[in-house]
Amino acid sequence: MKSLPKAELHCHLDGSLRSWTLLELSTAKRIVLPEATPATLADWMR
Repeated sequence: MKSLPKAELHCHLDGSLRSWTLLELSTAKRIVLPEATPATLADWMR
């Protein structure tokens, strides 16, 4: 079992991804988010 690959089965974005990283990724992929700044996006994610 120790040598088998592992996968995250349950992950919350607000605990594993910084808001500015999410904004950068969404901009790169041309995805519109409900908020446009790291601070307001962090509040929205809570």
